[in-house]
Amino acid sequence: MVITRKNGKKSKYTLFERMILCILLLIPVVFLILYIAGNMGVARKKVEKDARDAHRIEADWQVAKDGSDRIEAMIFYDEKKTDYTMSIYVRKDRLSVREDGLPLFDKAKIGIAESILDNYGFFFRMGGGLLNWNEEITEIKVADYGYVIASMNDIGVASLEIYDNGEERVIEVDSGEPFIAAVTENASIRFYDAEGQLLEVWSQT
Repeated sequence: MVITRKNGKKSKYTLFERMILCILLLIPVVFLILYIAGNMGVARKKVEKDARDAHRIEADWQVAKDGSDRIEAMIFYDEKKTDYTMSIYVRKDRLSVREDGLPLFDKAKIGIAESILDNYGFFFRMGGGLLNWNEEITEIKVADYGYVIASMNDIGVASLEIYDNGEERVIEVDSGEPFIAAVTENASIRFYDAEGQLLEVWSQT
């Protein structure tokens, strides 16, 4: 179908093409509105900055952090390692308008590149003083998302071997520095000291 204007000239765009053009123009506007309203979550690369700003963490505090597909976990600590705070963010499967995870868009249905949506959707889940000072290593369950393993590392862990869903990865740690790891419920972890000796410091519950 060709659109004919009142002046008798034909439009170079069909009605269908105009509709597609309008949709393409509206998409960035919608994303901008959602971003401003805080409904898109935080980009993975901006999670640390968001946590520092939200919790007013001193700029000179160090951070140990780790992330999985659905969790970004951080432990901030002062130079003497006498004070700390934690911050855990989770990424929802779909963009949501509320913190309870009700879907706003399904990326598979609306056809937007997954690489765009996967950069967003991280929301603060929990934080503060989550460590158990009576334990060498603290296991924090993040319901529906996995676990976070953290420690101020007074026990001298130098590396973690993580076996998670058939994949293996290693986190190197400065011996004596705090560490944190984000894993799924199916993960198993081994801890080693600076000499490569296995440390029997934690058993999964």
